[in-house]
Amino acid sequence: MDGGTLLLRSPRGEKVSTTTEAYRVIIPDDVFRAVKAGLEVKRQGPWYFVPVANLQEGKKGRKVLTERSYYKLHGSDHIATKAVVLEDGDVLVKGSVRHRPGSEMVEPPRNWSEIYSDEPIYRVVWLPEWHLAVEWLSGDND
Repeated sequence: MDGGTLLLRSPRGEKVSTTTEAYRVIIPDDVFRAVKAGLEVKRQGPWYFVPVANLQEGKKGRKVLTERSYYKLHGSDHIATKAVVLEDGDVLVKGSVRHRPGSEMVEPPRNWSEIYSDEPIYRVVWLPEWHLAVEWLSGDND
């Protein structure tokens, strides 16, 4: 932050007084619920990766539009080695997610301060199992 004022509307009605608290209330609901449930959520820049038990559970009965290798997440510079795009636009990913070639592996976030760091993490994220890709501030909190 540059020392300026941060204004936001809390999607869940919480009152906040610090930047860390603000990050906690503006993340997507899927991420918030996953962290509260004790799931290990991984992050790369504006993308969070919420684990799902398996591909079928991740689909939740939704139709698969496409299964792709080296898929650009919603046209961004973040590329997943394996992706399943569902009819509602949700994307399930597996393998590695890269922002740029040649970056290093990074350990998944271990606590809130890492998940809400205002310095983006653009190293390779390794996802050995299927995860729901959720973009930060993608609008699901409105």
